[in-house]
Amino acid sequence: IVEKIQPLIGVVSEKGENSIADPFKDLILRVFKTSVKSWHDVTIEFIRNDQIRISITGAGSKQFLYNELGFEDGRNKINKEAMWDELDKIAIAGGNTGKIPFNERSIKEKQFANLRKHFRNLFSLQDDPFPYQKGKMSYETAFTIIPNQNLYSE
Repeated sequence: IVEKIQPLIGVVSEKGENSIADPFKDLILRVFKTSVKSWHDVTIEFIRNDQIRISITGAGSKQFLYNELGFEDGRNKINKEAMWDELDKIAIAGGNTGKIPFNERSIKEKQFANLRKHFRNLFSLQDDPFPYQKGKMSYETAFTIIPNQNLYSE
């Protein structure tokens, strides 16, 4: 039982502030037992609407449900968070958002700030997983992302 609740126990930061440990921090490092060197070594493939396969060059692949990666909405266990939906849209679009309309930019900036933080946490990488392409006015993945081929094939 201790192992299950340990990540949820409050911890004191270096500044003396109480905080909750993030159970998803360094998750990929812990699961694959190797560090990811670069986003170019990562491939994410949607298997189902709620499941992806993460492959790391030289370390193999593993399947995860969205809630195992911290994408579940805590307010309603049935709904996926907007971050997961955005990730799915990017996969369908081939790894980029396409040109973002002016009236949606602030919303997208916030969504991608959240995605960026979550992915850096999961993969223990500080490089930007979703760099903004100023000339194209879009976000692109720094990793390979593949949509669910069964859902979107003709």
